[in-house]
Amino acid sequence: MMPIGTDGVRIAALGAGTWESYMVLPKFGRKMAGSVALCAIVSCLPALVQPALADAPVAASAEALGPYNAIFLQGGIGIDRELPPSDLLSGGSGMTISTWINPAEIAQGSVGLITLGDVSGPNRSLMLIDGRPALQSGDASYRLIAPKPLVKTQWVHIAATLSADGAQIYVDGQMVASGSLPVQPVAGQIHIAPAQDGQAHFNGSLVAAQIAPEAANAKTIAARAGARPAFELVHMWQVGVGWEFQKTANTGYWRPQDPWTLPVGKGETTAPVAKPVTPRAALEMITPDRWRLHGWQLAAAPDVAQDGAALSLPGKPAGIWRAATVPGTVLTTLIDRGVYPDPYFGLNNLKIPESLARQDYWYRAAFTLPASAAGKRLALVLNGVNYASEVYINGAHAGGTKGAFTRGRFAFNAMAGENVVAIRVSPPPHPGTPHEQSISAGVGENGGQLAIDGPTFIATEGWDWIPGIRDRDTGLWQDVEIQATGAVRLGDPQVITDLPLPRTDAADISIAVPVINDGAQPRRVTITASFDDVRISREITAPPGESEARFAPAEFAALHVKNPRLWWPNGYGDPALHTLRIEAVVDGQSADTSTTRFGIREVSYDLSLMDRAGHLRRVNVQPTDGRQAGIKLIDVRHEAIKQSPKGWVESLTAAGEASPAVRGRIRCPSRI
Repeated sequence: MMPIGTDGVRIAALGAGTWESYMVLPKFGRKMAGSVALCAIVSCLPALVQPALADAPVAASAEALGPYNAIFLQGGIGIDRELPPSDLLSGGSGMTISTWINPAEIAQGSVGLITLGDVSGPNRSLMLIDGRPALQSGDASYRLIAPKPLVKTQWVHIAATLSADGAQIYVDGQMVASGSLPVQPVAGQIHIAPAQDGQAHFNGSLVAAQIAPEAANAKTIAARAGARPAFELVHMWQVGVGWEFQKTANTGYWRPQDPWTLPVGKGETTAPVAKPVTPRAALEMITPDRWRLHGWQLAAAPDVAQDGAALSLPGKPAGIWRAATVPGTVLTTLIDRGVYPDPYFGLNNLKIPESLARQDYWYRAAFTLPASAAGKRLALVLNGVNYASEVYINGAHAGGTKGAFTRGRFAFNAMAGENVVAIRVSPPPHPGTPHEQSISAGVGENGGQLAIDGPTFIATEGWDWIPGIRDRDTGLWQDVEIQATGAVRLGDPQVITDLPLPRTDAADISIAVPVINDGAQPRRVTITASFDDVRISREITAPPGESEARFAPAEFAALHVKNPRLWWPNGYGDPALHTLRIEAVVDGQSADTSTTRFGIREVSYDLSLMDRAGHLRRVNVQPTDGRQAGIKLIDVRHEAIKQSPKGWVESLTAAGEASPAVRGRIRCPSRI
């Protein structure tokens, strides 16, 4: 009797084998539960168990190779790696080759998928032959072939087991071919979708492509095929796509490191621990016209079917919503709610998926306005969102922000009773690929592609002092406020302190206050600024839109402060701070107030700069004086940077050479 899947090739029955310790994948998907394997392509599957990985080449052992997650082009290249010594390479060793596959096209002939050994010599290879899954062991005369071809553009799980007892091929957990193949020694190489002369190259995607020791049993294969990934969340390596336009600076890594270079440890990891949620009132008063908003809920956007307009209406939305930590990041919430362990303990960070930085999130909160807000102009203020946001209030789109350090202010109309806010938060669009520091892989590069999205927290891609932060600090990292104002409101004041350096016995304080008139007619506004024992006022006519009220020492003698308490650097004295309170009064009624703290100090720099005559001069530069005079002191253009015997230096501008803000024009010796 001819065994199934023969195709004229020598075959026999499959023997038993287990590999549960290497290959069992718990169910994973959008629920983001469980642990994660950080792998060669940073698989980011939300609950993939980490395989055993070598931190350095190890002899006389068998470790799993992979998993790899990658997209290949028909006319492109594959992934080719040299391997350390391993029992997997010896004759008679059992193994399992498996992958999720989504072919963009079905090519005729042989198409390599995963090969252990030299592609031009003896090898063990999972491949497609005329679109049919096949296993080769040795050379082309020893092949086991499935009876039916795959269907293009459809994800399917294929696996092949090989041992001295026999071989099997599985498609979506079902055995489709069995037989007998030799298990010969092979060279120390692994190839994923290898490009070979005379053969079609694989065109499509592979997820969790890997080779593991020992032949898996049918139950384990079926379990893995049943644990279908959320493919849209997998961090894919687009092999051969993108020219690395810089060698090292800023671009970081274009693909994750090889899995056998990941760190390993003898110590135990820790389990996630949920923190109790402290009940708080929805609105916490900051001042009589400002409230901090609490009671936030967080959900992953792929889990939420409703749009922002629907989410910002009263009711209980569908999906998995968790009490959010605000201020905080998405990862902070997921750690606080017991989804992931503390990433700063041991190798716990490897159990948190990279997919957190590759999907959007919804924040949602509800509140009822206090009676004191009645009749006033209302606004929601975002003090810090990383990276981008779209804001919906009471069923309407209010606007958005972009950049981690942008403050957003959104006017809204109050509803009787419950008001609802929904904010869709997006991570930086170029999260990059972190390097996992280990003995074999070293410290790695500092940062990378995340710098493209600045301003944001670029070190969260990984730096020499910090591992990759899996969500890249995405979330409402500053608090959210509700503000109530009158017809006129105040913006953020600017305070400039100018000292007669090197003396510090006096300081001139300059204050600029943005004034925003939300009405259609000009308004007479009295602006009062006060700090310490200083209190000054001026009346302005505020046109519709934004204008500015300025207070300068030339007009207000009180702003020339004698013997000020200074904001000293650490170790030099008391870092005194002063509280500035500003109030806008319209028609005898307080329209808005603002409070901020500032320090009195001025920083100057001793620099070596080139002048127009080509002389290198050692000077003291006082940027505050230059800014106050509206003068650019230093020319930072590339053309103005000049090389001295001791290194590259910048140049003074023509205005800088003549400005009193540049002092001590001492000509430097030519070799200093």
